[in-house]
Amino acid sequence: MSGASAALRAWILMFVVGVSGAAWGQVSPFTAVEFEEDGTLMVTLDGERVALVLLGGVPTAELIAGAKREFGDDWQKRIGEDLLEVFEALEVELDSEDVIDVVIFRDGEFVEVMDAPMTRDNRQLVWEHNRVVREREQLGLAGDVLGSLVEIIRDRHAYATLRGVDLDAIVAKERERLGDRPSVDALRLAGQRIVSALGDGHARVDGWDDSFPRGRLPFLLVAAGEGVVAIENDRSALVDPEHPYVESIDGVPLERWIDAASVYVAAGSPQLVRERSLRLIRYVNFVRGELGLVASSDVSLKLRSATGGTAEVERRVTPVRGIYGTWPLTTSRMMEGDIGYFRLPSMSPESRGLPSELWRRQLRDELALVTRGAAGLIIDVRGNGGGLRDPIFAIMPSLMERGSEPVVVNAARARIDGFDNRSDPEGFLGNRYLYPAAWSGWSEAERASIAAFRADFRPEWSTPDDGFSDWHYMVVSPGGDEVVRFEGPVVVLMDDTCFSATDIFVGALGELSSVTLVGTPSAGGSARSRGYEIGPIEVRVASMASYQPNGRLYDGNGVSPDVIVEKRPGDVVLGGGDAQLDRAVELLRESGG
Repeated sequence: MSGASAALRAWILMFVVGVSGAAWGQVSPFTAVEFEEDGTLMVTLDGERVALVLLGGVPTAELIAGAKREFGDDWQKRIGEDLLEVFEALEVELDSEDVIDVVIFRDGEFVEVMDAPMTRDNRQLVWEHNRVVREREQLGLAGDVLGSLVEIIRDRHAYATLRGVDLDAIVAKERERLGDRPSVDALRLAGQRIVSALGDGHARVDGWDDSFPRGRLPFLLVAAGEGVVAIENDRSALVDPEHPYVESIDGVPLERWIDAASVYVAAGSPQLVRERSLRLIRYVNFVRGELGLVASSDVSLKLRSATGGTAEVERRVTPVRGIYGTWPLTTSRMMEGDIGYFRLPSMSPESRGLPSELWRRQLRDELALVTRGAAGLIIDVRGNGGGLRDPIFAIMPSLMERGSEPVVVNAARARIDGFDNRSDPEGFLGNRYLYPAAWSGWSEAERASIAAFRADFRPEWSTPDDGFSDWHYMVVSPGGDEVVRFEGPVVVLMDDTCFSATDIFVGALGELSSVTLVGTPSAGGSARSRGYEIGPIEVRVASMASYQPNGRLYDGNGVSPDVIVEKRPGDVVLGGGDAQLDRAVELLRESGG
């Protein structure tokens, strides 16, 4: 092949991969390809497992030897999944790329099959067969996956005993459900059900949702007002503005759908369970399976109005998963009436690798800009699913009085190994800005604040000393003259999608007397999750027990706002209004802001 031809073939290969998702050469006449130790190549042809003798006129032994020579350790994968590339590498010209002549050995005789179709669908089945084989080999090496998962939970998980679940009973039920030869996909689902029962909002089995059947809801489900509303995937409108609330899907009450989905959701706060379950129902054919319903390409909704009227809607399911995104879509600005509006949609820097101090400086500058001349301030963290804790140190000092006492905003204990010194003065949670009382980095004022906090702190759940570190604390100080301060009233807008570092953010600012939290309770989650590989699966579980200043755990509770304001149905779509923001403005005006 000339250099120009090779370049053309490479370009065509990239084009085909980009357009169709399948590369040239990825066809097969077989639905499974297996290599025996004695050199026999077993294939599944027309549903029958037989020995391959000749393929395209090439003897099996020559095909294998050539593939080993050209492709090294990948030779088996290439024969099974990239057949045309193998023939090209061996400089064997085929009459067609769509059919091939095959000779097999069956029932003691050689049988010739002319023009066996070579299709991408067959090749996909070969790939799937190989994946299952590889995963079962991994599974064999892993031994008892669920048994290992239980050991990790008991030895490493901070919330292993939080909810008092009978872990042995749960695992026994899962073993019975899995049977003797479970697939890796089934194991991932079982693992997700197990870790979900423990109440850890961060716990998950990686890839547990990769094997969902096709079919996604053509709309989003969002809690609003007195129920759950259905909105278009692009948030352009409610599915039925006159009847916004979802009563049933496929004739099954919505609460039953939520219950079925919640098995795979962390048993945390009620708002977390509901919000995540609604998101999971997007995978409609998966949840149908959990409900014992048949998969379908259609979905029916029964909707109702606020006064009880009902309407029926029929839609086709879609292959594309709807994206909730960050809501609302707003930016920082000065609002009418001299009210500064600071929008914080994420607790992570916009560009990865941005140094934390530069990021903090950008946040401080933006806050100073929207508070210049402002009589009141709104900080909006709705839809913020978490990230890093740096925004707390960037923003909170600006809202504290100059010379005020440092504030303890988070207390936690780390789950540690038996070989660790639980009283290590440097601690175990520095990447969360949490340090023991004996840490050398505290100022005298911070030490005094920690001592006063400890005297009154009453945790709702007592972590055992065995396996846990000493208490760690996160403290925010007011800073000095370099801090640009805002001394007026502040409202923080929050909702049930505020999670992880955003939980800590609203909990921290809620400690200030000038701040009023408005909206709905946050999701609740603070874990510093760690990953553990168990053969073919990987699980993540909490490595610390994390508390609000009032002694309540973040996980299972979330932060409660001072003023509850529910979203109206129209508030979750473009141009539909914002009751929570309206209430924040009212509160600031009432306070003189």
